[in-house]
Amino acid sequence: QAEDGIRDRDVTGVQTCALPISGAFPPARGTADFGITLNNAGPNKIDAYLTHNVTTALRHDADLDVDVVDLNLHLTNNAPASGLPFYVASNSSGAPDGTALLYLSFYGHDGVVGATLNGEPWALSVGRELGLDVGSNYLDIAPGGSADLTVTFLAGPAPRTEGWTVYMSPTAQRGNP
Repeated sequence: QAEDGIRDRDVTGVQTCALPISGAFPPARGTADFGITLNNAGPNKIDAYLTHNVTTALRHDADLDVDVVDLNLHLTNNAPASGLPFYVASNSSGAPDGTALLYLSFYGHDGVVGATLNGEPWALSVGRELGLDVGSNYLDIAPGGSADLTVTFLAGPAPRTEGWTVYMSPTAQRGNP
């Protein structure tokens, strides 16, 4: 690893990044911190073409009469539909080459309320993991496609209005997380 903790071209001859890819998922701090893991279910290398953006928003859910936090994840698959090597673009599910096959998990402290995918209800498998509430599901994104996911969590007894920390599993996106 280089002195700056980012690159080491002299030792390996290729660029490597010092990413936290082993060990425990970082513990959340406070009552409204979150985590997202993106796992390539391909198996292939197409996740190198995946970009993401994460936002959070506090709101009052009138149906439940409680404050909730929306964890919003926008994903884009920038892979071309053809022209990539087999080991990069193919997959074991029979989906078209270049399709990003993902297993996503969303972590929070105070209970998963629900989820949407592109504005439509999206079912999650809900449970507890790492001492946190977690909702998980598979998602396929075609080459050139995108997905907007919102996972809603209870805000907890003392919700913040801003400043939440969202831990992301390492990705190939420049400027990760």
